Formats: sequence, structure tokens, C-alpha cells
Amino acid sequence: MPINLFVDLFRGGFNFFLAILLVCCTYKLDAQEIQFVRDRRLQATPESDRFWNSASQVSYPLAIGTPLVQLGLGYRMKNKTWIQEGWQSVAGVALSAAMGYTMKETIRRNRPFIQDPTLQPYQQETGYSFPSGTTTMAFTWATHLSLSVPKWYVAVPAYAVASGIGYSRIALGAHYPTDVLAGAALGTGSAFVSRWLTQKIRFSK
Repeated sequence: MPINLFVDLFRGGFNFFLAILLVCCTYKLDAQEIQFVRDRRLQATPESDRFWNSASQVSYPLAIGTPLVQLGLGYRMKNKTWIQEGWQSVAGVALSAAMGYTMKETIRRNRPFIQDPTLQPYQQETGYSFPSGTTTMAFTWATHLSLSVPKWYVAVPAYAVASGIGYSRIALGAHYPTDVLAGAALGTGSAFVSRWLTQKIRFSK
């Protein structure tokens, strides 16, 4: 797939995810969404909980580890492209974390097990629910990786992993579906914005 076409497709995807984020921010919880999380917990088994918890745990290592590897190899091999990609990833992770924290403290949505005391999560996590920080980091990683290596066989597995991580947050009873959708939108958008900013700074010198 030509790089320009790939980037154009991603730009369209960015606008789509931005629309999702705006909708999620103005959306109010309803009984169906709460019931969806409750049903996932009722269907949970110890084995499924261990699986989804393992999936959930890889988000931050991927988001932080990938740019560190890019920077380490870039500086060691004096590869300017890898160095640039690494710093773009670092900027995306920082922007995602800052935006996610700001949104959590502004919207202050309670987690499912607080909203519904009868719901038994895998573990009672702290902090507010919206958006899902774990999902945000997963989609920041997937988007940066897909833009760094614009090949379908990189993008498809990366987004499949990120989507699985997002679903794990619902399956574990830690988040609502709209928390996850907002996290996916925020992570994708932050990756695009950080890439645009770092390239603008680079070419303005």
C-alpha cells in the first residue's frame, strides 16, 4: 500500500475517532451499558479473568517500551528516522497521559462497581472511569507503530491487540464500553497530534 494512501486513510480514521470522543464525552450512562458490564462479569471464570488481566497488563509496557527501543537503537545506530519516531512516540504517550488524566478529573465518572455495588470486578481499581487509561495507551502505541511502519500486516495485528486490551477492561469490570471507546479515540488522536507537532517543529528549524 503506498505510504500517502496509508496516511490519508489514517487521517480519515483520526476524524472518525475524534467524532467518537466527542460523542462519548457528552454521553450519559444508561441501564443497557451498565447491564452489559454486569453480564460480562456474570460470564467470567477464573481462567478468563486471568487471561484478560494478562492482556490488560501489556498496555503500558508496550506504550512505554516501544519508543524506548526506538530511541535506544536509533542513537546507537545513529539512525535519524528511528530517533524521530521514538520521540514522536514519547510525545504521544505524554499527551495521552495528560489528556486522559485531565478528562478523568473533569468528568469524574465512577467505575462500574461503584455505580452498581452488586457488580463484582476482578479487582477494585482506584481513580475515575472515563476514559480508560489502559485503552488510551494501547491505541497510542498501535497508532504510532502503524504510522512508523505503514504496512497492513503491522497495523492489523497492532489494532487487534489494542482492541483486545480495550475489551479486557470491560471483561474485568473496570470500565464501561464508552470508557473504552473514548480511550481508543483519545489514544489514536494523541498519536496523530504528537506526530504532527514533532514534524512541524522539525521542519520549522
